[in-house]
Parts: sequence; structure tokens; C-alpha cells
Amino acid sequence: ALGLHHVECPFVEHRVLCFRLDGILFLLLALTAAACSKPADRFEFIYTPKSWQDSSAFNFDITLDEPETSYSTRIACRYNMSTINSACIPVLISVTSPSGEIFMESVDLPLAQCDSMIRTRKSGGPVMDIDWPYRDRIIPAADTGIWHVAIRPVRKAMVQSIYGMGFSYKRN
Repeated sequence: ALGLHHVECPFVEHRVLCFRLDGILFLLLALTAAACSKPADRFEFIYTPKSWQDSSAFNFDITLDEPETSYSTRIACRYNMSTINSACIPVLISVTSPSGEIFMESVDLPLAQCDSMIRTRKSGGPVMDIDWPYRDRIIPAADTGIWHVAIRPVRKAMVQSIYGMGFSYKRN
């Protein structure tokens, strides 16, 4: 499931030596409570398999289990800048809800940082990391559980230049 592979947790500075014994007990209880709480941010990245087929997709499972909570999502990509000669990566996104309802759409993911919400980072040589906001304020309501997200690049020739794609979501 998405989020079980990589969980972002806030950094907790350990200064145990500065506390008295009751301070240490309080700190240990606080750290235990923080460790047991649900993470607010989840991310999964899949490298492009060498055996890519025309029907292949980057598949992610996300757990939206709080019916009244809103979630925001992002899509990430690592690609070779020198071999993609396009202003965008067109993808087909298919989302299947826990009840089996399917939502599909075509999305052009721009390769230029034309919006402050798009984040880019050069990873050395011609390799670029980019991530885009996808959907904001998703509320699963009664359809809580594991949602399946499939992202498939439309242009098969581009797949060779895509090292992998990622999907993240967070509670708002």
C-alpha cells in the first residue's frame, strides 16, 4: 500500500540529558505517542521496469481511511532531460475506489516549472526530478479504504526516458 514504503516523520531532537527523571518519562511518553500516530504524509516511487509493455502502468495503492478528512495528492517523475523533446508528459490516470468505481482522465504533466506548486530538482547530469500537484481536498466520504491509482504514459517512446514515477498523498 502507498505509504507503507516510505513515511515522512517529523524530526525529534533528543536532549535527554537536559531533563530530570520526570522530564525523561514525559519525553518517552510523548515520543511513544508520536510514533503510534498515523503519519500525515505518504510517498511511493516505482522505477520503470526493463520489461515495460504497452499496457504497463505505474501502480500505486493509497489508503484513505478517514471519511471526513481531506487529502492532497502529488505525482512525481524522474526523467532524462536530454532525451525527452516535449513540453509535457501526457499520461492516462485511472483511479479505482474501494467500492470498484473507476475514474479516468488524461493529464499533461508540464516539464517546465510554470507554476509555484511544481517542484523541480536537477539530480546530476541530464537527470531531472519533478513533482506536480494532482488533486487537492479529496474527501473519501463513505468510500474509505484502499484506492488503486494507475499512471500510464501515453507516448510509448517517452517511457525509455522516464526512470520512474511516484505518487504521494497527505492529510490536510
